[in-house]
Amino acid sequence: MAVMKKRPTTHQAARQRAEVIMKVRCGLMNASQAAAQLGVSRKTYYKWENRALGAMLDGLEDRDTGRPEHPEPSRDEVELKKRLEELQRENELLEKKMELAGMIHKFEMEQAREKNRKGRVNPAKKKKRRTGRS
Repeated sequence: MAVMKKRPTTHQAARQRAEVIMKVRCGLMNASQAAAQLGVSRKTYYKWENRALGAMLDGLEDRDTGRPEHPEPSRDEVELKKRLEELQRENELLEKKMELAGMIHKFEMEQAREKNRKGRVNPAKKKKRRTGRS
């Protein structure tokens, strides 16, 4: 029965590549030997080496200390804030409309009551009508 070798995890493979790249950079092996050990072409080896050295340079650049002052809000966040402001203005207008509608209703009710009062006849002054019945 043949024993199958497990493929290294991504992390293990990256670590192995880094070790080989460091050996080449230290002069312990050449690029052809490194490529053969990793099972890739020299072209692929050099691509990995350049990527690794670029990442190392990025990692070693000076950075500002502490937290960033204010992270830039995302486009969605900006749009949501704008929409919230619009809805708040719309809500204020609707509240004012409702207040005005209430005032108009109250005024109309007072007018109707006043009209009703003026149209009523005082029961004391009311004349009795005679009907033809005996």
